[in-house]
Amino acid sequence: MRDVVKTHRFEVELRDLLGTDARGADEFIEATEWALARKADIGSLTTTDDPPVYFLPVVEVDRISRLIVYYTFDANRVYLLSILVATESEN
Repeated sequence: MRDVVKTHRFEVELRDLLGTDARGADEFIEATEWALARKADIGSLTTTDDPPVYFLPVVEVDRISRLIVYYTFDANRVYLLSILVATESEN
């Protein structure tokens, strides 16, 4: 199982998307962290850069639009890089 590390950018974007309810934001992202810590390759590869970047669509219960989590990983950690609202073409 990998450790999950939230980058500063991810934290800022998460706060902006989900508001000041830190507890709600933590509850929302917990399931994504749980899944990625156990099987980081469940997302789709977006780049072949070094390190490669993956994305994973996730849905918050109270939202209609999907959110996209961008991340990378190595043998020990998953790094949450960014979280954005999915565009029309990604929904």
